[in-house]
Amino acid sequence: MCLKKYRLKHLIGLITCLLIAGMHSEIIAQPAVTGVPFIKNTLDVRLQSLGNSFVSFKGLSGMHQINPAGVGRKDDLGLYFTSRESVSDIRFYDFGASFKKEKLGWSISSRIVPYPRQNNTTEGGEQSGSHKPLEFYQNASVSFELSKKWSVGFGLNYIHSDLASGAEVSGEEIKAGRALSADIGTIYNTSFSVADSWLIQTGFGISITDFGNLVKYTDNAEGDPLPMKFRTGLGLEAVYSGDWNGFKVIGLSSAVSLSKLLVALEFEENGSVRKFGPFQTIIKGWGVYKEQNPNNGEFTEYSLTEQFIYHAGMELTFLESFSFRMGYQNGQELNDFESLSSWGIGIDLYYLAIDYVNSSHTSEDYKGQETLTGSEYLQLKGRIPLDGK
Repeated sequence: MCLKKYRLKHLIGLITCLLIAGMHSEIIAQPAVTGVPFIKNTLDVRLQSLGNSFVSFKGLSGMHQINPAGVGRKDDLGLYFTSRESVSDIRFYDFGASFKKEKLGWSISSRIVPYPRQNNTTEGGEQSGSHKPLEFYQNASVSFELSKKWSVGFGLNYIHSDLASGAEVSGEEIKAGRALSADIGTIYNTSFSVADSWLIQTGFGISITDFGNLVKYTDNAEGDPLPMKFRTGLGLEAVYSGDWNGFKVIGLSSAVSLSKLLVALEFEENGSVRKFGPFQTIIKGWGVYKEQNPNNGEFTEYSLTEQFIYHAGMELTFLESFSFRMGYQNGQELNDFESLSSWGIGIDLYYLAIDYVNSSHTSEDYKGQETLTGSEYLQLKGRIPLDGK
């Protein structure tokens, strides 16, 4: 499965790929053209139930995962925690906090994936001790309002992937893979009233996440690119101006967006694959994409439009407390594992909120499978008002 796109150049790459596949194969059911796939998916339950389409909204707890320009909710310290199980009893933990004061917002978050203990073996088959693999992803993001309409954001990430450190392959010691990456984004909003009864806000957002160095597990390895992703989208929010006991009676939010994994590969005549760093990928990642069949060596080409994942989502909220959500993703043929339909509900009691999502794959190849992104999940959120209100 991991070799669907290309034949790995080094044996260490093969071992790492197989180890990852055995631990969370559903993440890389699509061709593993990048390293550290554990950071690829958005795990925020609310965003997932909305098809990951809300690129142009502000103040949601998971915005650091898709657009740092939207992090932080004014005068509230927001806390969130979610945990979800992958295959082989592998559990993902995702938690963080966010806050916004006047024009400046910030968020910090962590994603931790502890794996079962593994026995290290030498090339002769002898055991050389045990090792407990661990991967984690640390993010710090800030947003700033340039004006009432325009916001920008920046995020910095540290990625640690310790899958088999201490083992040896072809005389080379396997080490923990480490990388630094950056996120950047912007959001533009406008608002107006309709018939003095509805407040309408429209938005446009664009971002690039995980722009960073190649991940290496040995000193001499070429390294694998990060799952850098481009996103852009439009959003609309309509809130009825009437209230009941101080609560807005009804609100409707909807969005459409598209995303693309930014990756650039060149297949050499000797069968090896050339991979590029982030700066070259930004330039090269917009052309025709070639996928190689490992069984016969033939290539399938995908145009730029065929590489996009399309997103749509809608949320209906009553009394600012009860929400019903629907979302859809279309990954097309190249990214059919990303084709998902979802629905969710939210109960917001201000100090404590609970979000639920029920997501399922729409592709025939994965329909009915419970995966990290296609299943039922809960998320807890807390809110502490820091303005005394």
